[in-house]
Amino acid sequence: MKAVFLSDAHIRDHADPNLPPLLGFLEHLAGRTERLYIVGDLFDTWFGFRRAVFDEYVPLLGAIEKLKRSATRIIYVTGNHDFELGNFFERILEAEIHDTQFALEEDGRRAFIAHGDMVNPHDRKYRRLRRILRARPTRWLGRNLPPSWVWRIAGRLTVRCTGDESAARIPLREIFREYAEDLHRRGFDTVILGHLHLPQFEQRPPAALRSCAAQGEAESSDSSLRSASSARLDSPPAAARPESPALRSSAASAGEEEPAQTYANLGDWVRWRTFLRWEDGRLELRQWNWPEAVERPFRPG
Repeated sequence: MKAVFLSDAHIRDHADPNLPPLLGFLEHLAGRTERLYIVGDLFDTWFGFRRAVFDEYVPLLGAIEKLKRSATRIIYVTGNHDFELGNFFERILEAEIHDTQFALEEDGRRAFIAHGDMVNPHDRKYRRLRRILRARPTRWLGRNLPPSWVWRIAGRLTVRCTGDESAARIPLREIFREYAEDLHRRGFDTVILGHLHLPQFEQRPPAALRSCAAQGEAESSDSSLRSASSARLDSPPAAARPESPALRSSAASAGEEEPAQTYANLGDWVRWRTFLRWEDGRLELRQWNWPEAVERPFRPG
């Protein structure tokens, strides 16, 4: 699989200074990638209507549609700013849509992919707002109001917060890292998240994954005690759960190369313009340099 993962562009409107770099990147991807995974919050304000889109996003939507016509599949994982995608993504782009999270098995890897807005269990205020915004009456109201009204209301509700500001108040890096470790213990060798706005890329040898997975089996009774509010994100669907560490060990003994245990946070396109490249099972966090219009390996600091 040749794929690109990105998240958190938070494009505000057609005049957003971060839009030209993103448009240039989407054009760069044509013919170079089989799949584009958008892991939430591409837009700062989005609501999918039956027969309309926000005109502020026509240039961006056109670029995605052009990429789709170049034979790139679009896979969209909803975020907290774009949970109601609507007809354009479903019918025009024919996108594969996942609500908040999903599990992926490709190139010998078992990956858990999520936007990440439910990773922090301490953000109770956001969790309450999330339930209200995603409730059926709220969605019905949004679909039946004039788009200009929804745009103004959503704009007032939107609160942008950079990763650095958040991390100053709450140890979000550690919370996200611990969340990834928990998924490694459940047997996922790859965890890809967004929402944090801080690029992270960590890899460990396969032996560490077997150790984590074995620990996860031993502690499986503890995981059942998680609260209902976080169970959905913490527990992958049964059909997508990976095999036991014993089966992984037998595969390794048969000579199959095991993937490195990997945790990646995609960063954002507000400050970093970072993305993850997946090339036949090899993963690398990269950065789009603009206006040079070239991609390079991401180097922290």
